Amino acid sequence: MSRSLFLTLPCQSLKVAVIDVAWCPMNAILAVASDNHKIEFFLDEGQILNDCVIKRECNVACMAWQEKGKVLATGWNDGHVATYTLVNLQLERVYASTQLQSAWGIKLMMFNPRSTRLVTGDLSGCVRVWKSDNRGSLAVYKQYQADSATTAMVFSN
Repeated sequence: MSRSLFLTLPCQSLKVAVIDVAWCPMNAILAVASDNHKIEFFLDEGQILNDCVIKRECNVACMAWQEKGKVLATGWNDGHVATYTLVNLQLERVYASTQLQSAWGIKLMMFNPRSTRLVTGDLSGCVRVWKSDNRGSLAVYKQYQADSATTAMVFSN
């Protein structure tokens, strides 16, 4: 029987409310979105990556890492979508929507298992499917309008 050991390792950051967290599936990097309009990155033992901070005029609503790579997609309360890469502990913005993607704000996002599509949803029921590549570039592929708010997503094989 295998055993697991879990340790409490506090992240060294400001005392702010956390909105969302997302672990990178490829590396031990944690993205933490807080109510001070920032996304900060931490290594597996809680060390903050001071040079890797995303700051906007509004709060992030949701985040999702690509399954195959170091690309973080972000959905914001102002309705914008952006992607960032984190390579060799250097942060770079790859894509940022130039127009509002949702007047309701992006509330859900998820990459498909092959990381070729990103799906975003909002409280108005608007669901967008984006083409995605391994660098994090995005292009709207399809759009659907549901009769009610998008509250959950799942991919089936």
